[in-house]
Amino acid sequence: MALAVYSRVGSMLRATGADLDDVRALIASRYGLAIDARSLADLARDGRLLRPDIEMLKAVASILDVRVDDLLDVRDLEVGAAVTAPDDDILLDPERDERWRHLRAVRDRGDRPLTEREADELDALTAATARALIDLHIRELAEHRAVPIDTARAWVMDAAEDAARVAAELEADPVRMADAVKAVREERNARGG
Repeated sequence: MALAVYSRVGSMLRATGADLDDVRALIASRYGLAIDARSLADLARDGRLLRPDIEMLKAVASILDVRVDDLLDVRDLEVGAAVTAPDDDILLDPERDERWRHLRAVRDRGDRPLTEREADELDALTAATARALIDLHIRELAEHRAVPIDTARAWVMDAAEDAARVAAELEADPVRMADAVKAVREERNARGG
């Protein structure tokens, strides 16, 4: 049996009229839990959760005065859906996923170096996993925004191209890179995360 967990945090926040920044500030003041704005915004998007942060969910539930299970919708996936909708741990078919995990474990343990063939296989499996994860997020974005998958894919590709362009510009100008890193750190410190 396969399960999928979907967030209802966004709809609960909208129903109560709560503001994300206010909820974040309340969580920090009441529980001393620093939650970055992006993580809370991700949780507040109603849709499938790959790795629910239970501590964050408990804090949000407490602020909204509801139970944690009121913030979640757990669904039993049909057998066919379980094959096409990857869960949070398996993005490839089970055999390739097991091989990918094995090769990573061999590499990470350091018992022995990977052979050239194993290293190439690990690279290929890692690339396939990354593509599967990106495709999963594109499908979720399309579902969340109620747009065709091709539209969501175009948005993601445009954002990736913009990010690559900015990264190339920053790498070409070390002073600008240092200023950008400093600005991001200052913004992160100001947000408390």
